[in-house]
Amino acid sequence: MTEMDLVMYLVNALWMAPLVVGVAWVGAWLARPMGARWEHRIWVGALMAQVVAPLGSVDAVRMALSRVGGSVLGWMTAMLGGAAPEGTVRVVMGGGLAAGGGGLLLPERGMMALVVAYAGCVLYFAARMAWGLWRCGAHSKKQLGEVSEGVRLEFERRCRMAGVRGARIAISSGVSGPQTMGIWRPLLLLPAGFVERVSGADLETVLAHEAAHMLRRDFAKNLMYAAASLPLCFHPALWVVRTRIAASREMVCDALAAGEEREPYARSLLRLAAMVAGEPVRGNLHAIGIFDANVFERRVMSLVTGTKEVRGMRRWLIAVGCGVLAVATGASAVALRVPVEEKKSAEQTAKKKLTVDVNKLTIVEKKNPVYPPDAKKARIEGAVVLHGVIGTNGEVEQLIVKSGPKELQKSALDAVRQWKYEPYLLNGDPVEVETEITVVYALAG
Repeated sequence: MTEMDLVMYLVNALWMAPLVVGVAWVGAWLARPMGARWEHRIWVGALMAQVVAPLGSVDAVRMALSRVGGSVLGWMTAMLGGAAPEGTVRVVMGGGLAAGGGGLLLPERGMMALVVAYAGCVLYFAARMAWGLWRCGAHSKKQLGEVSEGVRLEFERRCRMAGVRGARIAISSGVSGPQTMGIWRPLLLLPAGFVERVSGADLETVLAHEAAHMLRRDFAKNLMYAAASLPLCFHPALWVVRTRIAASREMVCDALAAGEEREPYARSLLRLAAMVAGEPVRGNLHAIGIFDANVFERRVMSLVTGTKEVRGMRRWLIAVGCGVLAVATGASAVALRVPVEEKKSAEQTAKKKLTVDVNKLTIVEKKNPVYPPDAKKARIEGAVVLHGVIGTNGEVEQLIVKSGPKELQKSALDAVRQWKYEPYLLNGDPVEVETEITVVYALAG
């Protein structure tokens, strides 16, 4: 990825990430009747969409998608074939290439400053992530206090009920609340004096909740989300999504831990919340605990009201609604990107080659490619992808083959070289333009 591609990604992420948050909020509201698990999945999907969606604004990615689209179209055309036994030839122009000109102009020094600031931000959050992971390892390796035999047996019973194997439990002075860490061998750390402060029923609630975290491998997932967030670590909209992921995750674990005993579990959760109210929470960046998300009121209400199973047409309507929102968001992210260009002098701009939207190119003279007879006899078909430069006079220059069967390449080149376009104007001056043309050759039957 070049410096320009990176700036394009960052600029478009500024508006795409909040858009994803808004869409995810609507989707989570629609999916709420289906339970916290579906809501959690939507927020996880929103996190991935925030990071991936701005890539659709990068010219290199769009060119790659264009080539893939042309190849897929060629394959589909070849599979379906045409009606004529002698074969058909179709020309696909561009395939959604990005428009050049009319975008955000940034000076070279401004771009460099933006890239340096972004690199520093990513390095800071990466170091913070590594530090939190190191602290988790230090906690798990140093000598820790042991819990009583009764607590250990109850913990093992909860782990067996949840289907968790190889889990450990210990006392630590480095945590202020119960925290689970570890990927291969989960470890539950309890603060010093915590067991003595809670009742037996409340301790069972904590152990059941942490066993649910272990079953879901939330520690490993939290690491994955932190790593995936690094490209967009500077954006407040991403922080909002991370918060919603944590909140919905806790509700999912509450439902798993409570089982059929929802009301007793909810009362226990309220007592635990009152116990830690006003106390500073010394957490870890990656460890998972029952006090992680400060949404106790909603967690209790979710347990008390329960989840009504959604079936039939309503379930399908919710799924279709979420799907439509996702597709519309992806399409708008690709179509409404903000182009970024380096601010240059008028002379430099006139000589600059641009990649533009195919709809902005007008063909004045066009010769259709002819299916080579030898290729038809040998039943050779496929798509020939050409990359060319349209000069300031509108004629095709520097036409090269990027892919396609050798037997069909000459036919495509001979035809496209004779095309003539209207000169493309930028700020009133004609400029050279890069474009891509796909010629699809297909045989019938």
